[in-house]
Amino acid sequence: MLSGKRLWQVRRTRYSYNILGLVKKGEIEKAEEVLQSMIDRRVYPDIFAYNALIKGYVLTSDARKAFKTFNNLKKRGLMPSDITYTSMFAVCGRTKSAEILDKVMKEIERRGMSLNTLSFNAMLTAMANCGMVDEVFDEVTKLDKPDIDTYRSLLLACARSSMEKLEAVWKSMKESGIKPNRQSYNVLLLSLRDSSLPHHLSAASRHTTSVPNSTKTLRARREFKLDLGSMTLTLYVSDKLRWLETEDIKKFLTSMKRSRIHPDVRMLSLLVCLSPNVFSILEDCKVALDKPFMKTAIDRLRALGDIEGVEALISIAHKHGVLSDLGKAKACLTSKEVGDFLTSIEEEAQHEEMKDEIIRKRLEEVHEVLIQKSIRYKDYDTVHKILKKIKYAEILPSDDIVMQLDSLMENPPPREKVRLTYKFNGMKGYYILWRRAMGLDDWPGGEQ
Repeated sequence: MLSGKRLWQVRRTRYSYNILGLVKKGEIEKAEEVLQSMIDRRVYPDIFAYNALIKGYVLTSDARKAFKTFNNLKKRGLMPSDITYTSMFAVCGRTKSAEILDKVMKEIERRGMSLNTLSFNAMLTAMANCGMVDEVFDEVTKLDKPDIDTYRSLLLACARSSMEKLEAVWKSMKESGIKPNRQSYNVLLLSLRDSSLPHHLSAASRHTTSVPNSTKTLRARREFKLDLGSMTLTLYVSDKLRWLETEDIKKFLTSMKRSRIHPDVRMLSLLVCLSPNVFSILEDCKVALDKPFMKTAIDRLRALGDIEGVEALISIAHKHGVLSDLGKAKACLTSKEVGDFLTSIEEEAQHEEMKDEIIRKRLEEVHEVLIQKSIRYKDYDTVHKILKKIKYAEILPSDDIVMQLDSLMENPPPREKVRLTYKFNGMKGYYILWRRAMGLDDWPGGEQ
């Protein structure tokens, strides 16, 4: 038989683990209710319970509630632990809550606390994300032995400000005997992509780079040479774009391979943002592609003016199943693919509750792209089919699409193409009725 004190401790532990379990499931509101239930039943929460709840606010990026909970645990006579501070730094960094971060740091200073390395690095990262760049470099002098995460925070500070200190931080890391890891390389690329450029950048001597499948030529106005010890990279800068030459990107990847580090999809996304030849990166690196990467790559190709590359990449993404419905619609290259995609929308919703509502929402996103493609391919059957479906779903296309449909009706196929003419006439007859049903004016070319 457990004593009263022991029973009380067991009950509190169960509650605390219950809170942690709910947080891991993402059920933060239920975790809050459990904590309040503990207080109501006078099973007062321990630091473990409060830390678990604050960790939940990190996951939901809610700095305000995290700070409120942080204050509540102090009011109950509990002392924040290193885990508490690490979580508070994480949520401040995620949400760029500089004001809350400043209050937490002043609390540490007031208590005369000495943070462990993990918490200290979390603080540096939060400071970098909140734009407190100079303070990051001031604070790091207090640490006896910086580790790989410390240097990652310093590199992040460079990414959030100017790349002037980037070279010195990287060399210092190597001189300390610390080998860069994948995160270090990712933050280095982030710095090249985002950080402000030094004022003393040298002018590029008429350096130009051609873009595959495009008439566009990149003309550099300035260049920035980055000596990283084992390699030297040259960042070229135009009015709107930055890029590394393909040879430098290969040099960068080779340096990683020597360290037995393989690129992940995050690194590929950053390389794509700095590359004039997106497909050369895809050829060199074999990783599972995801939606954010595809969006980044497509945006980069558009910025480079590589329209053929956009179409090719959308097709690749379609085959890998990593596009949204809109992306899949844009990837359809033949009238058969348009029809198959339209059928797949219905088939995938067959066994769902509220089937009609699901189909309506999906059609609302893609119907205009599908209509445009069907018009381009002169696929009258598919146009007819789409018009029926959007009428049933009560979706009205834009004025631009209606004008394109009107234009299609005014240009019948040659009479000798009997089968095509038969399909066209069937579509045209339905189109006249469809306009009336949708509350549009009668088509001027329609027969009464």
